[in-house]
Amino acid sequence: MLSLMRKNVRSFLVKAIISIIVLAFIGTIFLVWGVGGERAKEKGRAIATIFGEDVTHLEYATEYRQLYEYYQNQFKDHWSPEMAERMQLKKMALDNVINRRLLTHEAIKQGIVVDEKEVLAKIQSMPIFQQNGRFDSQVYAQVLEYGMHMDPATFEDQIKKSLLIDRLREKVRGGIKVSQAELLDAYTQQNEKVEADYVLFTPATFIPQVTVSDDEVRSYFEKNKQKYQLPRQRKIRYIYVACQQVKNSLTVDEESIKKYYETHETQYQLPKQVRARHILIKTDPAADVAKKEEAKKQAEALLQRIKAGEDFAKLAREFSQDPGSASQGGDLGYFGQGRMTPAFEKAAFALPKGGLSEVVESPFGYHIIKVEDIQEARTKPIEEVREQIKSQLLDEKAWEAAENEAYALVRSFYKAGRLEDVAVKAGYAIGDTEFAEDAKLVPGIGPYEEVVKSAFSLKKDDVSMPIRAGAGFYILRLVEEIPARVPELDKVKDKVVMDLKKEKAEAKAKEVAEELRGRLKSAPADLASVAGSYQLTVSNTGEVSHNGFIKGLGQNEELSKALFSLREGEVTPVIQTSRGYCLAVLKKRIGVDLKKFAEEEPRLREQALRTKEYQMFQTWLERLKKENNIVVDYNQV
Repeated sequence: MLSLMRKNVRSFLVKAIISIIVLAFIGTIFLVWGVGGERAKEKGRAIATIFGEDVTHLEYATEYRQLYEYYQNQFKDHWSPEMAERMQLKKMALDNVINRRLLTHEAIKQGIVVDEKEVLAKIQSMPIFQQNGRFDSQVYAQVLEYGMHMDPATFEDQIKKSLLIDRLREKVRGGIKVSQAELLDAYTQQNEKVEADYVLFTPATFIPQVTVSDDEVRSYFEKNKQKYQLPRQRKIRYIYVACQQVKNSLTVDEESIKKYYETHETQYQLPKQVRARHILIKTDPAADVAKKEEAKKQAEALLQRIKAGEDFAKLAREFSQDPGSASQGGDLGYFGQGRMTPAFEKAAFALPKGGLSEVVESPFGYHIIKVEDIQEARTKPIEEVREQIKSQLLDEKAWEAAENEAYALVRSFYKAGRLEDVAVKAGYAIGDTEFAEDAKLVPGIGPYEEVVKSAFSLKKDDVSMPIRAGAGFYILRLVEEIPARVPELDKVKDKVVMDLKKEKAEAKAKEVAEELRGRLKSAPADLASVAGSYQLTVSNTGEVSHNGFIKGLGQNEELSKALFSLREGEVTPVIQTSRGYCLAVLKKRIGVDLKKFAEEEPRLREQALRTKEYQMFQTWLERLKKENNIVVDYNQV
């Protein structure tokens, strides 16, 4: 059966469909790692070894790109390279590759089997390979070849491994149970609440009371010299190969433009659109029948005036209650299907040009719609998009040509020995940066992560591989380095004095907090009256759950635990928070509703089972890693 699916049926229609379907699957590995020749050799070395088999940069890069695009689609405009860095996406990608290899090996070792029929059923169930809800072998062949750049045998092997891992997960997770006591404990953690009054002792309040002597400053500096160490600095010389520079000499032939248009024709399809005006008489969704009927009658009266010949736009300006379009005579501009509420859309798209609707009800109220113009669905002809396609293909060729040129310059350097000679011979200018500090942008180049990483890993007089950044590729050479060093005290004295004052102010804040707590413990009193004698303000936490958000303080696990351990009227220990030291007195405790717990128990049990299964599997996986000889070089990612 699988062999039948592998027939490489080529059809224009399927190619057009694929151009849409595979957007989420296409990995732009070549833009990240490069292809061919020296680049393939450079990036082909192993970054991990599992059971004697290597994991290469190419395998890792494929996984990384898929992860990157997944999160990019999830977060959309909020996504950024910095988020990828914070999420440790590179490590996550490498771990995924390693885990997949490890789990596949373990599944086979445990005798788990997946046959061809199961692989076939899984593939046929995937929406990406279906047309009109049914599996299509043409779409399958085309998606693999043109979208995923993968032969069927490789893809089917990946599906088989995926099914093996799923079976292994089920086997490992089997038999897990959750007791009612565990559920009640989890429910209590989420729903039990406390409320307390607290006083905050901020170090900044005590800074004016603190004095420091010269001897104290010198002693503090001697003990904390590393705190004031200046980072190493590097000066970099570079060649920049700009895409635009090589683009000027490139051309794109008509055949390439035509071929691109044919395989991406769906990109140039324009759906049917209408341009309409409307008058809206609003209704409140909660309004009673009488008020809705009154609004409807008002809309019907306006409709009769329009039918009698009055100007639609003028009436819209005067009576429409849509603030976005009333001032424009009710003009909504052009819109396609899916933009308006269903009832409005159905009426608008059913009207001819110049047509007037009856009164249409929507969740917003009652509408009168007039269609001003209709643009039928069409596909932009190649003449209309030729320049757009040409520009896109030129950009792609320019990136490839610039990359090839950059690698050629590196090869020339290893032959000639001087970056300056290579640059002059090839007609490129040499750039010199100012001194740059570790983990910061490289002056004259920019805050490009790979540029900074390379600039601070180069050895003296060596050159980097080409680095894609901005609108081209950089080749770097280390010219000079100033090692990390500790400055003389007089260079940083102001900072040292302030740091010492902050330290003493923090100690003073804690001292006063402990003193106030002692007074409360020895002679129980109202927190407000005791705090007032220190000219401090009492705040309230609001009702907070275990490790929940505390008003004015945020989350603080230590304070939360202390509050839940108290009886009403008792005082917490002095606890450090992000804003200073805190002292709190418990006002009340709010227990859980056991009746509500019983109602929610099925949902809680399902949730707890999933959590416990995941935790158990992760623990088992970590143990499996330790038991096997796996060598990983995270420095390469």
